[in-house]
Amino acid sequence: MKLCIPVASLDGLSACPQAAQPDIRYLHIIDLESRQSEEIDLMALEEEDSPVVAFDALACTSIARPVFRDLRQKGIQVFLTEAPSVQAALEEFEQGEMFLIPDSAAAACGGGGCSGHGEGQGGGCHGSGGGCGGGHGGGEGGGCGGHGHEEGHEHGEGGCACAGHGHDDDNVAVVARPLGETFKIAVTSQNRKTVTEHAGKCRKFWVYEIKAGAVVGKQLLELSKDQSLHETAPGEAHPLDEVSVLLTTGFGAGLQQRLARKGIEAMMTEEKTPDAAVEAFLKQLA
Repeated sequence: MKLCIPVASLDGLSACPQAAQPDIRYLHIIDLESRQSEEIDLMALEEEDSPVVAFDALACTSIARPVFRDLRQKGIQVFLTEAPSVQAALEEFEQGEMFLIPDSAAAACGGGGCSGHGEGQGGGCHGSGGGCGGGHGGGEGGGCGGHGHEEGHEHGEGGCACAGHGHDDDNVAVVARPLGETFKIAVTSQNRKTVTEHAGKCRKFWVYEIKAGAVVGKQLLELSKDQSLHETAPGEAHPLDEVSVLLTTGFGAGLQQRLARKGIEAMMTEEKTPDAAVEAFLKQLA
């Protein structure tokens, strides 16, 4: 069995795991039987080589919905990890402590496309530039390849020190619970007027109730200091547990993973006001 881990750099077992984005650059592949590792820089490969990397499972800090859907269609299991290094992630995986994203999350996949076709039991995903286009794979694993560039920037609180939290024009999201006809969206707004950052420390959220793709209700949720996400334990019940989506301008990778485990999708927005952020999100779903 081969485990694939997207990483921030080619630093062997000390490399820091990162998000599975359509334009992944660095991959660390581990054969769990032979214990052999392979590091791949997809940008260094010639485009005509049509790079395909076979693997059976993927472990990442977060994953774009289209990428998750594509991998699951090819039978590849996807796990979430907060491990600070490839070595730690490998140990977590082999001890059975890594969070497996359920198949039900695939039903919620939307947004940009990720297409490919497989041969044998596997499949593939080949990205170029800022998107994720047609690819192909073969053998018993799945394929994941891509090269491109990021136009985002990094900022965050906590999480993996060597990666922080970055975002690009494709608005990568953690796969969370499927969005039904009715669901709720929370937006960080410490000043009650604009979308604010530091989601973990935020104590004021505008909560929108969505039905059939439209806003049918809006109310302000105010938390005490000890109720902030930063102050509460990961498994502890929280007033935000009832929302399906959290929109903000800044959060750490650790918080993103924590919310994902509760079925909440944390997403970055560049909109200035909560109303505009929710409107932009709903347009993406249309």
